[in-house]
This record gives sequence, C-alpha cells and structure tokens, in this order.
Amino acid sequence: MTGQPPLQSSPHDALAHHSFAIGECRIEPALLRVIGADGTCTELSKRQIAALIELAEHFGQVVSRARMHEILCLAEEGHRDRGALSHHIGSIRRALGCSSKHPTYIRTIRGQGYCLMQPPRPITADAVATSNRDLATATVAPTARGERLPTWRGVPAAVGAAFACLVALLALGQTLQVARDEGQVVAALDDAAASILMEALHASADQADGGVAALQLRRREVLRDAHLTPHAKSRQLFAIGEALMCLRVWDGAAEAFEQTLTVQRSVAAGPDPWTMAQALTGLARVTSALEQSIDGSRPMLHEAAQWLRDARVDERQRAQLWSIHAGLMEFGNDLGGAQALFEQSLASATAEPLPDEAFVVALQTALARLATSRGDYAGAEAILVPVLARAQRLYGEGDRRLAPVLTQRAALLSKRGDHDAASRAYAQIVNLLEQHYPDASSQLIHARVDLAGALVSAGDSSAAVALYAEVIEHVRAKDASNVLGLSTLKLNLSDALISADEPEAAYAQVREAMAVLEQRGDAPDWLRYTANSVYGAVLIELGDCGEGLRRLNETIDEMFLQGVDDPRITAGIHARKARYADASCGANLDQTA
Repeated sequence: MTGQPPLQSSPHDALAHHSFAIGECRIEPALLRVIGADGTCTELSKRQIAALIELAEHFGQVVSRARMHEILCLAEEGHRDRGALSHHIGSIRRALGCSSKHPTYIRTIRGQGYCLMQPPRPITADAVATSNRDLATATVAPTARGERLPTWRGVPAAVGAAFACLVALLALGQTLQVARDEGQVVAALDDAAASILMEALHASADQADGGVAALQLRRREVLRDAHLTPHAKSRQLFAIGEALMCLRVWDGAAEAFEQTLTVQRSVAAGPDPWTMAQALTGLARVTSALEQSIDGSRPMLHEAAQWLRDARVDERQRAQLWSIHAGLMEFGNDLGGAQALFEQSLASATAEPLPDEAFVVALQTALARLATSRGDYAGAEAILVPVLARAQRLYGEGDRRLAPVLTQRAALLSKRGDHDAASRAYAQIVNLLEQHYPDASSQLIHARVDLAGALVSAGDSSAAVALYAEVIEHVRAKDASNVLGLSTLKLNLSDALISADEPEAAYAQVREAMAVLEQRGDAPDWLRYTANSVYGAVLIELGDCGEGLRRLNETIDEMFLQGVDDPRITAGIHARKARYADASCGANLDQTA
C-alpha cells in the first residue's frame, strides 16, 4: 500500500452528501449515524463521520495520521497526542463492528496512518427509505459500545443512573469519591452536571436510552445558542460531558469535553484555567476507560495539572481534581504517582479552615489501600486505625458509609494471610449493608463477592460456591445484559468449584464464560487472560494435563509478550500455575513452559 496522493476532487466526493455502504454497514452522513450489520444504529460526531468519509474516498490507500488530525481538528485544539486520535478511530471502528485486533474495515498501518480495507458502495433511495422505516422500531445504541443506562423494574431512575455512574467511576478506580454508595454518586458530580443529568433522566424516564438523547439534544442547543457567553457555554458543555460520562456514553462525553476546550481556547482574554483543567481531566478519564490504560491519558493529565496550578479555586476543589488524577494513576498501576497525588490532594483538603471530613476519610482510606498494594502492611495499619476511629465519630456505629474503611481493613487482613479474620470482617460488612440495601444493590453485591473470595481463601469453598451462585442470580435479575460482569462472576465461581473439588461443574461455568468472551470483541485483555488460565486449571483437574498446562503457559507467555506486569492481573494466573507444580502432571510443567 502506498501513501495517499495530494487531496483533490474525487469521484467519491458525493459520499459526503449521500448514504453509502461499507461491507454490511450503512453510513448516513446527513444523520451522523452508522447502521451495523445487526441493525444497531450508532451516532458518531460530525468530525468522526468526516474522517470515515475521508477513508472511504481513499479506499485502499493510507490516510496519514497528520491528515486525520487535520480532519478531526486535533491539531488546532492541541491534541496531537496518540491517545486523542486513537479514541476517535476506536469510536469509528466500534460503530462498524470491528476493532484494532480484528480490523475488518479499518487497518492501522504502523508509522503511517489508517486504511479502509473494503470499498464503499452507493445506496439507493429506496434502500435508505427502508432503512429509516426499520429504524423507527429498532434499538438505538447511545454509544459506540452499545451500552445503555441499566433500567430495572421497580428501581427509581435516580438510583439506576447512580449505579451506572458508579460503574463508570469504579472502572477508573474512583472508589474514593463515591465510596461504592449509589445514593451519593449523583451528588459527587459537578452541581450543574448533576442537575442536567437528572433533568435528562426525568425527561426520558420511559425511554430505553436513559436520558442520552436528551443530553445530546441539550449539547446541540448549547452549541447553537448565540446568546450564551463563552464561559457559560463551556461550563454547560462540561456539565453535559460529565453527565454523559456518568451514563458511560464515552464518545458523547469525549465530544462534549473537546467542545468545552474548543470554546475556551476561542476566548479572546484567554482560557479559564479551572475549566481547562476539568475538561482535560474528563477527557483523560474517558480515554482511560475506552483504552483500559492511562498511556493515552498522560499528556492530557500533564496539561490539566499545569492549568490546575494556575486556577483560582478553593483548596477543596483543587483537592478533588488531584484525587481524580490520583485515581487514574492507581488505575494504571502507577502506585508511586498515585500516592504523591493522593497526598497532594489530602494536603489541599486539610488546608481548608473547615475541611470536608468525609472527603478526608476517603483520601486516607485510599492511601491505606495503596500501602496495602505495595506490601507496606504496617503502614496501612497505621493509617487505618485512626481513620476508622475518625469515620466512626463522623458517621456513628452501624452506618453504611463505614463500609469502604471496613473493606480496606478486611483486604489488609487477607493480604497478611489471616483469611479467617478477613472472612469474618467481610461478613460484618455484608451484614451492615444488608440493613440498608436491597439484595440487588451494587454495593452489597460487591461486598458479597469480596466475602466469597475470602471464604475460598479460608477453606470454606462450599459456602463460597453458594454465595457466588446467589450473586450471579441477583446480577442476572438486575441487568441480564451485563454479560461481561456475569462472565467475570462465573470465572470466580469456577475457581471456587475447583477448590470445592467439583471440576465438572467448574467446567460448565468456565465454558459459558468463554463462549461469551469469544463472541464479544470488546472483552478486556485481563478478562481473557483470566478465563484462559481458569480453563487450563479446570482441564488439569479433569485429567487433561497436557492441554491444561498448555493453556496456562500460553496465557503467561502472551502476558509477557504484551508487557503485562500488573500484579492485579498476573498474581492469580501465576498462582494457578503454581497450584499444579506438585500435581501428577507437575513434572511436565517446566517442559511445556
């Protein structure tokens, strides 16, 4: 393949004005949408549609990275880093139903750019009309990932929104602000974002999109409103971005944050440092969630930190933004960077005349969690003892808000190898939460999963199996579409069944989980590694040592080649291999490695 020729008039120029097809997908530029082979409709931004048209017009040729930056306006907005471009290309790929690992339509040409692998075809007017009639009753995916706000019968919209926001924040390790408490999630947002989010949910309470359409409409109205000052427009766009991020509409959130930055950079007197810092941080969070890595987010965080230092805000606001940066560092397993930022956040929070005690407790709990992760158990204990006393004075005995601190204490006991004490501590947390939450509460589900894991470590595998099965039923009843979450729980159950000496039952569970992962192109790598290693362990338990060991070693080799060294991913997989070192087929272990 060769580089693209100088841009000029092309026989495909009409693509910008008429619908066309790529493979089994229909692209409708006028409506800014892509209709997948399964009929799912995904909205793209105007810039992303323009980028897709550029690829179509140069089918079979490489469109350079510089050209894509130009079309997506990344150069003029100061986002020439790899992460911003990768985010947009990833959105287009997902809309077409492909990915970087399975580049059915768009292939990355390393060091050059991107190439469309299948030719564009015109679509007749009749076909478009038929498409529109079909879409009148079709399900519209509010994001390129096809994820929607979960809706559960009998659960208020606010709680459903809060849970979705909780999932988004937990995906980035942001336990410190929300403390796994659905009731506080919306309150944790910017006031304007919380207001906009709740208005959108109220306006579309009976719609499947969970308020996404209302938020997107609000964003377009803000952009068209000539009476808004740049500051007011950018603050509303940022708030909409936060609300969309809370609903896991990653692409829409990224677009809103980018528009916030564009508006700010157009201000004659110069951008507002606080708004710039917030928008860049929001964009970094979205990028990290999409890429499951902070590599592409680091330039945004660096620029956000520079703006934050110049921002004229109170110390509490500054502390909250530093804490989000710290959470992203922790998510990326940069424990040293996370600790420095959490400590900086704590210093800012306690510099206030009347510090927010709940926020201080959350920050100290996060520091204890980092100390535990580093193996500094004495340091973690030194933090947890006073912070638990502080939390008990603040909330009172038996308050559900004690759960994050108690959870960290239980995790410390588990890390120290005192599994009986850890299982008792997790049971205490479950009992505490059962007094406040229904069975389907996300916080209670998390606590039960923690307890089940502790029971396996303590040797009570039968109780763990029963608890995992119960949790799976609750999650399935709550949101059956959460297939990746259910698959993760089934892998946990498989491990417990192995410990309970029930390999046949474990085999059934792990095969169900793997079948889902084979169908889903968006399954994270860590989940695939875990599934393959659990499957290997099950096969060994069933007597197929050769295939089981091959699976385990294949997983470890792939992690090594990919540079995966995060102990949160690797520890369990290496432990499964070590578990069989003394088994009857253990003699083959080194030979197959």
